[in-house]
Amino acid sequence: MKNLYIIILFVCCLININLKSEQVVPDAYYNFVKHEYQLNDDGSIVYHYEHNLKLLSYMSFNRLFGESFITYNSDWQELKIIKAETKSSSGEIIKSPFNAFNKVLPGEVGQATTYMNLREMVVTHTGLERNAEIAFEYSLTSKKGFYPGLIGKITIGSHEPIKYFEIVIKVPKDSKINLFMSNNGPMGEKSTHDNFDFYTWKLYDIPLIPVESNQPNMELFLPTLYISTATNSDIVRHLDLENNQLFELSSKAKDVCNEIIKNQFSFQDKCFALRNYIFQNIGQTNIEITYLGWKTKKAQETFDRNVGSKLDRAILLTAMCRAVGINAEIAVTTNFSNAKPDLSLLSQWGEYLVYCTSDNTNDFPLLLDPNNNQNSILPKSISKKTTFVVNPKKISLIPATDEPGKLTLSLNLKLTNESTEGLGKISVSGDYMPDFEYEKCNKTINGYFNALGWTTDNKGKDKFSLNEFSENIKIKKIHEKMLDDIIELELPFISPQLQKIELIPVTRVTPFGLTSLIDEEYNIKIELPNNLKNIFTPKELNISNPVGSLSSTVKNDKNTIEIHRKIKIAKQYIAPEDYHYLYELISAWKNKYHNNVYLK
Repeated sequence: MKNLYIIILFVCCLININLKSEQVVPDAYYNFVKHEYQLNDDGSIVYHYEHNLKLLSYMSFNRLFGESFITYNSDWQELKIIKAETKSSSGEIIKSPFNAFNKVLPGEVGQATTYMNLREMVVTHTGLERNAEIAFEYSLTSKKGFYPGLIGKITIGSHEPIKYFEIVIKVPKDSKINLFMSNNGPMGEKSTHDNFDFYTWKLYDIPLIPVESNQPNMELFLPTLYISTATNSDIVRHLDLENNQLFELSSKAKDVCNEIIKNQFSFQDKCFALRNYIFQNIGQTNIEITYLGWKTKKAQETFDRNVGSKLDRAILLTAMCRAVGINAEIAVTTNFSNAKPDLSLLSQWGEYLVYCTSDNTNDFPLLLDPNNNQNSILPKSISKKTTFVVNPKKISLIPATDEPGKLTLSLNLKLTNESTEGLGKISVSGDYMPDFEYEKCNKTINGYFNALGWTTDNKGKDKFSLNEFSENIKIKKIHEKMLDDIIELELPFISPQLQKIELIPVTRVTPFGLTSLIDEEYNIKIELPNNLKNIFTPKELNISNPVGSLSSTVKNDKNTIEIHRKIKIAKQYIAPEDYHYLYELISAWKNKYHNNVYLK
């Protein structure tokens, strides 16, 4: 019993629950939640789920918990609804009628006929009211061969409180099993009986996780158990990567590949031309790969059907690269940065890439992402994550990288009574700049200036590559006068990500997630006419804290104003205890007296 309470205290401390979160009134709470995985001797896998949920608010049954959804593969899996009933506030048991169970096609399938074997069971709960309790239970049995082994994951926590939470993993006695609990979560207890090894977790009184702005996926900060009985070899076999027929293309498809690269002469240009073709022309389904059993389709089938999963598209890109003489292998990347670098934990992996190398040692190896925007040499999808190149003969680890992009803007402006205009240069560089698409960078930059009231007349690209874009620009803004003929000029600190962030000066319970790291620098010089003067010079700002740094200075020198500003945020995910540091930086950056100049 003592150990049990230590575990409870540990989980509560881990997720930084404080008194403010306890004041949040939940819409419902779980009396209990149970997850159970069982690997049978014949290779089949049974997943059993059960919960009892008490409804507290009208929102809980009108919007949140009126239905339950289960997606499964009807060719490989059998779903059995064991219980779906409601206990009313007066104690009456109301069972869901026959027409409360409806099989539909998952919306993610769309028009992709190759995935018409997927089903979504929609269970409508009946007799709902405040203080009613929903009892729901089902099992999902997967045939041998659908997965390379017992594969699963369970996150400990919810937006609703949980009074009792149980996990049971059941495998044949002495079976090898890989269990990884992320975020320093508690480990379970092992026992053996009836020729099975049991791994069990029993947790009590898990507090709710409130919904907060810029909240990352809960897997990133809550204890999550990843389960696998598969080995690396099992996974390679299951993906069928040793089968050369998987990557074979018809002569027609090869002709398309050669047509795509006919005007491309460098290794890099050829690779990205093929990657862009897949990204722009081959449809992608948003179906979670777990519902497909991590099963691969032949590249030719994806090419003919013109649609595929993330994994299917990566296989097709690999085949197209090989068809034109480029060395290419499948690569996989973890969903989150806190993953364990272990390929066998298959449920950690979510992005499928292609690793390309050239026989010319002067060509840098490339990672191509056919499924997401890729505006630089390294795809954004691998930022701070672990990546494996899966060659059937050798599995290679690519260490996690985190090179931030940088935005630099230099302007020389001339001010008149009616407007401010001038010339300058903007540069966007680095491995990850998610707010800019390099191929559309000109249009993107114009949009950011226009949003702040500046018109643009760009002179043309000065430099353009996958990792750097710079352009000479011409901008102009018409003045709007305030009372007493004061001109308030808002300066073009375009700060794409910072403009979107709205911070509230409160204590957080969960991490604050940014799209990427931030590194920006602005140098602006304004020439004033003799009849206008700067009437306010703000105090210089210099801040350095564990999250990042900022400097902002405004200097007057006769008829000129010089503004120098820098901001760097070095953490993509800010822990709750560091949130006040982020608030300090962004609040200072948005200080109106450092974003505007006032003239009269």
